[in-house]
Amino acid sequence: MEQRLNAVQVTGGSADDTKKFYTALYHSLQTPSTYSDANGEYLSFNSGTKKEKLEAGRVQYSSFSSWDTYRSLIPLQALLYPSEVSDMMRSLINDANQCGGVFPMWVNGNSTSSIMPGDGASIIVAQAYAYGARDFDTAAASTIMRDTAFSRKTTCAGQTVLPGLADYISKGYLPSGGSSEAPTSTTMEFASTDFAISRFVTALGTAGSQLVVGPVSDEATSLRTRSGNWKNLINPKWKEIKDQPYPQIQPRKIDGAWAEGYVPDNRGFNGRYTEQYREGNAEQYSWMAPHDIRGMINATGGDKAAIARLDAFMTYVNAYENLPGYMWIGNEPNLASPFLYNWTSQPYKTQAVVRRIRTNQFTTAPNGIPGNDDLGAISGWYVWAALGLYPEILAEPGLTLTSPLFEKAVIWQGDRKLLTITAKNPAATYIQNASVDGKAYDSTWLPIDLSSKRAPALDFTLGDKPNCWASKPSANIPPSFGPDGKDTTLLVPAEPCSLP
Repeated sequence: MEQRLNAVQVTGGSADDTKKFYTALYHSLQTPSTYSDANGEYLSFNSGTKKEKLEAGRVQYSSFSSWDTYRSLIPLQALLYPSEVSDMMRSLINDANQCGGVFPMWVNGNSTSSIMPGDGASIIVAQAYAYGARDFDTAAASTIMRDTAFSRKTTCAGQTVLPGLADYISKGYLPSGGSSEAPTSTTMEFASTDFAISRFVTALGTAGSQLVVGPVSDEATSLRTRSGNWKNLINPKWKEIKDQPYPQIQPRKIDGAWAEGYVPDNRGFNGRYTEQYREGNAEQYSWMAPHDIRGMINATGGDKAAIARLDAFMTYVNAYENLPGYMWIGNEPNLASPFLYNWTSQPYKTQAVVRRIRTNQFTTAPNGIPGNDDLGAISGWYVWAALGLYPEILAEPGLTLTSPLFEKAVIWQGDRKLLTITAKNPAATYIQNASVDGKAYDSTWLPIDLSSKRAPALDFTLGDKPNCWASKPSANIPPSFGPDGKDTTLLVPAEPCSLP
């Protein structure tokens, strides 16, 4: 275990900071868990008697809490431990091949549960590949993903894995009253899955991959288009709805009509409890299209309007998840939200929010993790945040930046150094300037190239006052991927940076 924890070496923080960091890193290594025996045998998926046998040197893994871990935990594990995570992806492919041709949703031993919505397993595989775990049958994974996404195969061990998919494909959203649970928020999950699969399949379409161009590429394009379906839940006449403050996602009926009245959470649907949002509310899920952040900003009225709305959203970062309209870092739909300011003219506000969360929500007390750790999902978030990094965009190899917690952090992949991060005055909150390999760097987005043998040096100078660093980057503008497939870099915020 000491060797595993040494994959990230931090120095220069307080005793409590160091304790919180390595506790979080330790928690992030608990699952997925080994399922195969020492001789490589394990029980086949959905069978209490049939045994499978792995090739020598491989491990079959279980305990995939896919909805929880696809956002931050799997990218962290893949970056630090690609060999083990490659075996995890092999395990999911084995499960799919044994249970019906689709990935199970929540793997426990040799069984599955569809307790949480969406196809988190496909996102897990796409994330693992993007962050360096690539020693698995990517062509088989692509087939499984696409067969599921286009409803060619629909069940694993007799369970329908994506209820309501036919409506989603035909209408572009999951209707209220249909066959999907929590349809409004699950539409956001489906859109995220579409994007992640599209990026994965597109990445495999490059020279030397296991795939060829043709129909597969066409399906990647179709999924990229479908990733914009989150917009189908924003009523263009939202201003006419009593009490609705923003153009939030809202329930929509099977005939295309909108819910009567404003539905801010599960208790606001015609005065009855009807689950429209799984473990969250309208505002929390309205910000959950991390592949199309610029689209979300535009949908809310542009840079200035988005900042004001985010300010309100982040007001109570200590609040429990059910407080309507506010962010809660203790649950997965909110994990990417603190970094959204990095796509606006005021990225310094991400630095302030992340610092508040790290300080107030994570402690060394017995209850020092906000909410349920969900098999290391929340601890994985803390590891990234303490390093001043976050894998914001699903299946896109890059990290968004914020102020790091430690004077120095060195990230390793075995005996290979990946990245060195230093911070002058790490007790301060705001980035004053940054450099990469000694050259000034003015962007909150750091692309990662895992094929390169070079280990970049990322250096920050921090201060106590907000600064307009990275508000208008000259290069490496934070990417945002709309459904039209145009990957040209979008414009920097039109509004000038303003300081308090």
